[in-house]
Amino acid sequence: MIDGLIEMLWRTAELGLLVMLPVIVLSLGERLIHAVDVIRYHEVPGLARFSVLSGLIAGALLLYANHEREWYEFDTVFDPDGPWAVPLPQLFTLWLNPLRYSPQPLLHHIAPLDYTDTATVLAGLSTGLAGLAVFGSVRYFGMKAPLAMLANIVIWLWGAGLAIYMVCAGAWALNMLNFWAVVIGFLVYRYYHLKAAAH
Repeated sequence: MIDGLIEMLWRTAELGLLVMLPVIVLSLGERLIHAVDVIRYHEVPGLARFSVLSGLIAGALLLYANHEREWYEFDTVFDPDGPWAVPLPQLFTLWLNPLRYSPQPLLHHIAPLDYTDTATVLAGLSTGLAGLAVFGSVRYFGMKAPLAMLANIVIWLWGAGLAIYMVCAGAWALNMLNFWAVVIGFLVYRYYHLKAAAH
């Protein structure tokens, strides 16, 4: 019984770490950017949003191009012997390793420029948003535009990394929780349903 309790507490700590890690990184990143923001980058509306949205879409596309679809099927995600059933350190070294997400498969996929293909359209949207961020940097900062573009790149990378992190960490957490994921999901649903009904 003690061993079971220790394992449960350890799993809870791992889930807590997964939830808190992006929050901590975002908080530290924002403080760092504001500390070195000599051009007042964040005072220009839209630049950061364009960059992060472009990055989020790009991250999702990198997942699409580098992962097999069956890895996200219900049975695979919850399989105790499946690809997501790895220790927490291996989640970072295997699934969250930046070297895993080569842009080459994505570039090969969108090269024909088939605009009936969803991935191609999304890649165009991501590129357009990044282009708006570049245009805004040149328009508002002039000779200091390279500093703004550096901030754009950092925020874009954050967005792409966050998309990959959320999907992979979510699949890993569902595999770890297994049946309890359904129970927790139901309780969360009931909480918000009752809260909405109360109003």
